[in-house]
Amino acid sequence: EGAGQDYFVAIVDLHLPDAVDGKAVELVSRAGIPAIVFTAVSDRAMEEDLWSRGIADYAHKSGAFSLEYVVWAVNRIYLNRNLAVMVVDDSRVARRNMERLLKRQNYQIHSVASGEEALDCIERNPDIAIAVVDCFMEGMGGLALTGALREVKSSSELEIIGVSAQGGQNLPAQFIKAGANDYLVKPFVPEELLCRINRSADRIESYITQKKLNEDKNKLLGTAAHDIRGPLAAINTASKMILHQ
Repeated sequence: EGAGQDYFVAIVDLHLPDAVDGKAVELVSRAGIPAIVFTAVSDRAMEEDLWSRGIADYAHKSGAFSLEYVVWAVNRIYLNRNLAVMVVDDSRVARRNMERLLKRQNYQIHSVASGEEALDCIERNPDIAIAVVDCFMEGMGGLALTGALREVKSSSELEIIGVSAQGGQNLPAQFIKAGANDYLVKPFVPEELLCRINRSADRIESYITQKKLNEDKNKLLGTAAHDIRGPLAAINTASKMILHQ
């Protein structure tokens, strides 16, 4: 304890010989280290208790995909330090709850209370890659904000997740048609929000990687074309001279 800054994440078992009943989770949480609980215990009440303790994620040892998921979660938390998320909600309580969850995932967070503030925020912070947008707000609502954000950034550059605690069954479709990538109904459990946001981060990372590879390819082809132009011109000149002899 006391060296939390040396670690960006901890994989913790719930029941250790010298730390029973999740004491190790409390230890790493006090040190400010995001904790991924890796346990054989499967109990919904236990999972809810873990989230209340401030864990970053959990996985069951019994699952065939569990170890692969833990590796993915560790990598995601490491990469998240380079990704910015904007939370747009006129409820201070809702914003604080989402900020608390996102901090456990190592995201950079921008929190605003209105659509107008959101547009100003993304203009000042063009690196924002994910926006969580509440539907019903004073002034500019979530649907209008989603459309305005799409005029600034494409769906490949900015993932938008619409959220709402009210509205009809067609509201998710309205959000998607306005330009959102995903939709969540309030109140949502922490793991659902984080799963959606982290998968959005995966898609953004994939787009960034593909864009960079394409830029590198164009640069390589441009360099090769420049370097080969001279020799080809000499060969062409020489071949014309031979043909005319």
